[in-house]
Amino acid sequence: MNEQARPDGIEHRHVHEAQGSILRRRPFGLAALTLVLLPAFFGVYGSKAIVVGTGPEVRLTVEGPSRIRNGEYLEIILNIEAQSQVEEAVVLVGASLLRDITVNTLLPTPSEQGFRDDSFEFRFGRLDASDRLNVKIDAQINTNHTPSASEGAIAVADGETMLTKVDYAIEVLP
Repeated sequence: MNEQARPDGIEHRHVHEAQGSILRRRPFGLAALTLVLLPAFFGVYGSKAIVVGTGPEVRLTVEGPSRIRNGEYLEIILNIEAQSQVEEAVVLVGASLLRDITVNTLLPTPSEQGFRDDSFEFRFGRLDASDRLNVKIDAQINTNHTPSASEGAIAVADGETMLTKVDYAIEVLP
């Protein structure tokens, strides 16, 4: 390239320095980027858990994250399959599991909700044998949540009678 073809301020040394491998030019930046992206590629920063609880009347499957970063959104899916008739399907979510977590959406909307035995209670009505109830919980980890595990029980009851429960935990990273 001759001197007249270059834009003003661009000298021979600028063109010469721009040529070559990125490894020679920016080795520390590439190494830092690799250190962050490689664990993410292998699922270290977030992972999904599936926990199953089975009783004679219902089968409960909980799908959601087992590890999540502070401030992120999450989704927990509760799949309830009735093996026999359930007069009043009640989902109980332990208060300790939802501590420092803001629940944005709970679908479908329960007919009643409340609090009993240190758990949030959501009533969904009657389930016949082979009926399925899918409950979706969209939430966000509050930014003041300390790096630790949020753990608690998720249970299904028929009115006041406990049918099945699972222990569920979410590890919160900074």
